[in-house]
Amino acid sequence: MRTTADYGPERRYSEFPEATMAAAPPGVGWVMFAAIMLGVLQVLAGLALLSGSEVARWFGIVVAGVNAFGQLNFIPAYPLWGISMFAVDLLIIYGLAVYGGARLRAFR
Repeated sequence: MRTTADYGPERRYSEFPEATMAAAPPGVGWVMFAAIMLGVLQVLAGLALLSGSEVARWFGIVVAGVNAFGQLNFIPAYPLWGISMFAVDLLIIYGLAVYGGARLRAFR
């Protein structure tokens, strides 16, 4: 561990690259790629759902179902948030199952 004695007036912090640049853990790029692709896919599914796509309807049901199970894991740590988000996911699944897809196209 470095102390203030290691950084005298003749030396600057930038002379110690290990102090300024931490090595990124392996796989950071893959996680960033996955995160961006999930945001893009969900936006495209949302737009396709508004046009009445059955594939987007089932994609939304599956994503909301997976998120509902994930929210159940948060109930011990954040009870109000976990239960609230679980309820929202159930409403999303209900809305997509009952009123999404071809039924949405029928009203146009």
